[in-house]
Amino acid sequence: MGVMSMRRPLVPMAIGLLGLSLFTQVTAVNAAATDPVLTVNRRIGRSTVRISVYDWRGHFLRSGVGFFINPAGEVVTCRHLLEGGYYVEVKDAGGQTHVAEWMAAEDVEGNLALLGLEYRPPEMSFIEKASGMAEAGESVLIPVPGTMLPGEMATGTVEAVVDIPIYGRMAKIRGALPEGSAGLPVFNRNQELIGIFVLEVEGKRDQGWIVPAGRVSRLVAGRGSPRPFLQWADDDNVRWQDLPAGAFVRGMSLYWEENYREAIKPLEQAASDRRLASDAYYLLGSCNCAINRFDRSVEAYSEALRQNPESAEICLKLAESYLEQGDLDSCMKMCWESIRLDVQNHEPFLLLAKAYNRARRYQHALAASHVAVKLSPGCVPVYCELGKTYRSMGDFIQSEAMFKRAIDVDPGYTRAYWHLALTYKRMQR
Repeated sequence: MGVMSMRRPLVPMAIGLLGLSLFTQVTAVNAAATDPVLTVNRRIGRSTVRISVYDWRGHFLRSGVGFFINPAGEVVTCRHLLEGGYYVEVKDAGGQTHVAEWMAAEDVEGNLALLGLEYRPPEMSFIEKASGMAEAGESVLIPVPGTMLPGEMATGTVEAVVDIPIYGRMAKIRGALPEGSAGLPVFNRNQELIGIFVLEVEGKRDQGWIVPAGRVSRLVAGRGSPRPFLQWADDDNVRWQDLPAGAFVRGMSLYWEENYREAIKPLEQAASDRRLASDAYYLLGSCNCAINRFDRSVEAYSEALRQNPESAEICLKLAESYLEQGDLDSCMKMCWESIRLDVQNHEPFLLLAKAYNRARRYQHALAASHVAVKLSPGCVPVYCELGKTYRSMGDFIQSEAMFKRAIDVDPGYTRAYWHLALTYKRMQR
């Protein structure tokens, strides 16, 4: 009896715990249903679709992503995914497959296309906001295609934002990108569309470049009479990467990945477009400089400067190439031109000091270095340059002081230790 009397209360207690558990689950479900963030995430997830492209024989070509943009059920995706295709399937988040019947609009340089389906999906969500702008360092949301679950949003980061004449603010994104992410929409934390992936970084699935969302708005607003997709496919459509605009994006991506040799050819192609010429030649100069082809980097930077004569940055890069070539007079000339255009930048003064040191004009080198220190007191290479100048002049005490100053500012700057040791050797210490 004693044992039974102790066990009996467990039954109503278990029922009570079960009721509490069910209440908690129902409460969580209700909270998920009313949570505005989850609601928006669900809408974004359901607006994203999978694109499959087939050739005229019905053979699979490639896959990518797109998203519904309006109540008519039109889909935005990357134009290059459709190149060479005659049949396009669009699979929505509910698992239904639709056929793209129409090319409603296309942005050839922006690598965007607007597809019309055979009929409007009965249940769909679409993305309304296309007004956000990418900001360097901000977190972004990336939907996982083909899901209706509210939490299926990956995260990423805007690694860089680059202003390009044709595109505007292109951004490099790093994050958990799904396979075949071309055409994938990217959102900021306010759930605003900020861009669309148009290029995956070669060999790195977690990185890609997006064109700004404003191009989507212009694509939809500028749509004319839709064309049957088969008619569009029969036309001799130019490939995006064969255009100067597409070549520039590919070359820029290769440059950012430090694949300098591979970047040169597409950048040379992009330079044929006068709108991109200055930026393309600038990147060509940087690529050639990185692989020690300084004669070609001088040519490229010179052409970039001809296209954009008021750029202090191009003047500085050209001066650096002249210094590497050993053309000290041309280096000094470009340094002064860069200073004329931007007198507050310490870098041309530092480069000028290096040129004066090589020319053994040590008093001029000291003067240039001291100006650089005033403009940027925390610049460690300036103190090292001062230390080298004093050492060349035989003033080892000042040389030692400058290298120690560099180490105080940045204890991890190894070149300062190396030069300090060299000064001590000259001092026979």
